[in-house]
Amino acid sequence: MSSRGATAIAMTLVLLLVQSAQAQSAVELGRLHSLGEGDLGIEGASISPDGELVIVHGKESAIFAVNSSSPEEFSKIEWNYSRDLVDSGFHPNGQTALIVGDSGAVLRYMREQNVVEEAVDDILLGQTNLNAVSWKGDGSWAYVGGEGGWIWRIRGIDGGGSEVIPLEGKGNSDVNAISCLPGSNVCEISSSVDGVGLIDGEHEIHWIGGVGYPWIDAVCPTGTSHECVVISTDRTIGIVSINTNDPENSKIYENDIVKLHGIDGKFNGIEIQSNSKSLISMAPFELVEHDLEERVSYPWLENEDVVMFDPIVSNDRVVSTWSTGISTGWVVTSTGKIIDFSPEEKESEGGVITIWIGIIVFGGASLLVLSLITSSSETLSRWMAIAIGSEEERKRAKREGRRKGRRK
Repeated sequence: MSSRGATAIAMTLVLLLVQSAQAQSAVELGRLHSLGEGDLGIEGASISPDGELVIVHGKESAIFAVNSSSPEEFSKIEWNYSRDLVDSGFHPNGQTALIVGDSGAVLRYMREQNVVEEAVDDILLGQTNLNAVSWKGDGSWAYVGGEGGWIWRIRGIDGGGSEVIPLEGKGNSDVNAISCLPGSNVCEISSSVDGVGLIDGEHEIHWIGGVGYPWIDAVCPTGTSHECVVISTDRTIGIVSINTNDPENSKIYENDIVKLHGIDGKFNGIEIQSNSKSLISMAPFELVEHDLEERVSYPWLENEDVVMFDPIVSNDRVVSTWSTGISTGWVVTSTGKIIDFSPEEKESEGGVITIWIGIIVFGGASLLVLSLITSSSETLSRWMAIAIGSEEERKRAKREGRRKGRRK
């Protein structure tokens, strides 16, 4: 066989190997718990600062207090009114949380009593549909935003009740998310059309860019240089670089706005995973990891693997996630399912190993060419280790592959 023919065959096998390796998720789903029967219409969740409690909420005032490490341990919290509750945020002290929703609903969850109460009379908010809530780093005020660009600052007052003050300088489109920087009194605003804004320590709004993107959610991870990640429904990711001393001069640079290609579906939320890493949820049921420090995104959990896990669950919408460790945590779905994820350590039957066996049997010429190719490619060398290396080499290669071999 000529060297040219051997090279062509080897390259074809390499492409098959690439396709097989890329078809696997970085994590797998495991234990599944349900908060109730049927479709509960869950819209969101938030975890307490100490990482021990999760508040889950949704349609018709559905509210649950869930043990973050053992979600089968939960309690349903009753409230007399029927409102759709779409966002929540814990106070920095972790003892209370605000839950907001349709028609100006603002509820206060009290952890010690495990009950909720009305925190603000909806008339004070014009019965506006509310989409977002977040607390300043010092816990002095919470910001609440909703339809029509409206944003208020809210805090409890002595003797009961709340102080409610609208912010000036609002935009004209819906406020979909508010995320305050940890340890800072600067908060990020994500809007449907007006772009990205910041609220400074004096409660003033500054619009800094990203106009025209339908920004729907944002997070500001810890361990970063005062940066937030914003996402839009059309698979666009933006990085907001924040000047905490002079928020008006913060930037969202054009080269920090990137649309992911090669994937289907749309983004519907983002949650902090650990340090600079976040998990983006997609519809249909998929997860994408974003690394803020490296400015890259990785496939995390692919829909085809969710279908293999449970075809019915694969049709659910992911509404939130929370972390319990490195590459481990839980997913909350719209129907009220809570499912854990952990690193995938198994090779699919008839996958990479089968292809490598075919290469070895085929003959020395192709193997020689392929060896030369893989020796000059870190990625292919890593796949070789996974296919025919020792157990330790395979584990090491898979750990590295989850970080580098799945970039988009």
